[in-house]
Amino acid sequence: MLFLAEKILAAAGFRRDQNQDTWVVPVVLRPVVTVDCGELGDCLMDALLQVHDVLDAWGCTYNNFAIRGGCLSIVGLMKAQ
Repeated sequence: MLFLAEKILAAAGFRRDQNQDTWVVPVVLRPVVTVDCGELGDCLMDALLQVHDVLDAWGCTYNNFAIRGGCLSIVGLMKAQ
């Protein structure tokens, strides 16, 4: 997994379970997550796709994302009911 994807998931409150090699969903998802991509912006779309795959696997969705300058924001993270 790309470092940027891991950075985004960690900012959203997900925790990496090294024993099971998976991500653990937090009890409460943050409604807005913003990450400074810095020089990692070249792999931004690949990282976003990896984040989407993790969210989808756990039944989570988001409303939208925005890329401004060197920052990526994900808005409206929620768990499926």
